[in-house]
Amino acid sequence: MTTSNGSPGFDLILSKHHVQRIYDLHQQAFQRGLGDAFIDALKIIDRNLRADPIAFGDPRYRLPALKMVVYFRAVYPLTVDYGVNEERRLVFMRTIRLFE
Repeated sequence: MTTSNGSPGFDLILSKHHVQRIYDLHQQAFQRGLGDAFIDALKIIDRNLRADPIAFGDPRYRLPALKMVVYFRAVYPLTVDYGVNEERRLVFMRTIRLFE
């Protein structure tokens, strides 16, 4: 897997819990009239987490035993926390939330 600029991309790991959470959040966003904004934000987040998650988010803290840095990013109407293991080129979704 490579990005459009030819550099290797990252694998995004989502648990079944996160997939269900995204579905539930989309329903909530739709009910609030934010369905289109939700989809647009989700596409931006997905693209950036797979292409360059380190440049995309703001680093929060390190998990040395896991060789991971946890990042945060907001793309209206969503916020996301995710961990990056740069050595293994893996991104792990931690939390995804809808703006209150």
